[in-house]
Amino acid sequence: MNKGRNKKIRARYREIDRSIELTPASDKTLRRFYALGDTMEKVEHPFTKLGRIYKFAAEVIDEAIGDLHVCQAGCAHCCRIAVEITPLEALYIEYGTGHKKIEPLRKGINTDAYCPFLDQDTGKCSIYRYRPWHCRTFHALDNPKYCWPPNQAHMLFGAPEDGYGSPLLLRLAASLCEMNVKAKLGMEVYLLTDYFPHVEPFQET
Repeated sequence: MNKGRNKKIRARYREIDRSIELTPASDKTLRRFYALGDTMEKVEHPFTKLGRIYKFAAEVIDEAIGDLHVCQAGCAHCCRIAVEITPLEALYIEYGTGHKKIEPLRKGINTDAYCPFLDQDTGKCSIYRYRPWHCRTFHALDNPKYCWPPNQAHMLFGAPEDGYGSPLLLRLAASLCEMNVKAKLGMEVYLLTDYFPHVEPFQET
């Protein structure tokens, strides 16, 4: 599903091109990354820490591929991919949206169904502000037509098997795991649909 109509984004569509060069993190971004670690030590609430990790990750991604990625509101090809989330992220979604999570008994399997939080009329995420880490970091760099089915080899950024495309994002992902341990939530990872198999329509405010 691709209902995105952003002309600026659509102008970036290209055939698979593995010569694309990503912008490395600037010295300013590196300094802010190390400063973030010091700041996080002073923050107590895990949701506040999670929000700061999300915010900084967005800045890292924008610096690296802000003028390259072809993702936009309305394009939902990747919303059929199984998304793993941490227990803290499940709590954050519940806190921010009011959707009640269930306690998963076992890790489910990908059914190729659209995410329950996707508004299929618009192709937009109904919990965009509270979406999990993997939804935030995953981007296509060529053309959305290659995004489904997902076994097509093309240019991606932010895939976990590729170290999220950035050493800084990889370290932020490790910090997210550490936060779950410190919050005594454990390290067990389930799919988003294990926590939220069915949801009622929700209008983000």
